[in-house]
Amino acid sequence: MYFCYIEEAGCTGALPDANSSIQPVLVICGIIIEQQYVSALTYDFLEIKRRFYPKDFSNLRDLDCITKEIKGSEVRKLIKGNQK
Repeated sequence: MYFCYIEEAGCTGALPDANSSIQPVLVICGIIIEQQYVSALTYDFLEIKRRFYPKDFSNLRDLDCITKEIKGSEVRKLIKGNQK
């Protein structure tokens, strides 16, 4: 059995002006994973969240960690070196 995960990011609406900080694109992507790899991938994903966002995720149970979302703007801050 395979699992397919689909994710979207961005904005489908019109930009209010040319200098708007809203993302001017909508991105849709997906990944198909064999069932045997889902558990390991899930725990690896949780470890990444806890490693890079220890204040937000280190004290959460696994299910709470899964359901708490990291927004793209937070990832961009981390990449730019402007951590929370």
